[in-house]
Amino acid sequence: MAERVLWTSPIVSISVLIGVLAGGCYSTPEGFARRAAKLDCVRFEECARAQFDAEFDDVADCKDEFEDEAIELIDDIEDAGCDYVPEAGRECIHTAYRNRKDCSEDASEEIAAECQGDDIFDCPGGLEPGIPMLPFASP
Repeated sequence: MAERVLWTSPIVSISVLIGVLAGGCYSTPEGFARRAAKLDCVRFEECARAQFDAEFDDVADCKDEFEDEAIELIDDIEDAGCDYVPEAGRECIHTAYRNRKDCSEDASEEIAAECQGDDIFDCPGGLEPGIPMLPFASP
């Protein structure tokens, strides 16, 4: 009976659905790479428009390139025996999203602090510090 009440309440149903969708978006390294690439490209377009326009046709073009590069980097990191940490990936994405239109140095530093490879991946011998997972956003 309790399960039926959960799904008949529109507010609870929407909350549960949002929680499931939000939790699943970055649960894999590929999901993280996809979202990170898009947010990095949105910020790149916003904060360095002339350079962005010289390199890409649009955000989708940028995202494709950045996502491919991120997946290659993630594959290398995983080949080294490292495991993706979804909670850290989620924090990185949330920070990048909050700062996607903020071109300040403080925003870049906040993104860089949350989006380092050695935070997002757990490696047996450690991962070399300073590997940015969102390259444009890093100072």
